[in-house]
Amino acid sequence: MHADATGSRTFLWSVNKETDPFGNEMAYEYHEDEAALARHPKRISYGDNGDAEILFEYAGRSDIATVRAGGLDQVQWLRVHSVDVRMNGATVREYLLESKVTTQGWVRLERLQMCAYGTDGMQKCPAPFLVEWMDIADAVPIEKTCV
Repeated sequence: MHADATGSRTFLWSVNKETDPFGNEMAYEYHEDEAALARHPKRISYGDNGDAEILFEYAGRSDIATVRAGGLDQVQWLRVHSVDVRMNGATVREYLLESKVTTQGWVRLERLQMCAYGTDGMQKCPAPFLVEWMDIADAVPIEKTCV
């Protein structure tokens, strides 16, 4: 990914393929957001001829943040919404990430739901993982040191 339209400065490299000593391969595809100078994983494939894959779905953010990286401002427009794990095209596991907006306007992960699918296609979802947040001002005592 380049920092400007002329391509004069390379900003980001991402791995597109890995092979282990046994010849097993993993291939990576990305969602390119040139305007935000961001790249997000879209698909990872692996296994026999790529028969296993992980798909990432994104949702927009209401708390758009700018992060400074490599001397450039990078805008964070998206957040992970779900992750699908597939085998031979059929979903075998799904992760749903639910977020909520805080009173300060930040979007925070609230719960993570994992669902598994049997060979019969039946969905089984155990209780979700709940994420609790604490206000940093309440968690860290403030100390003043004078020298």
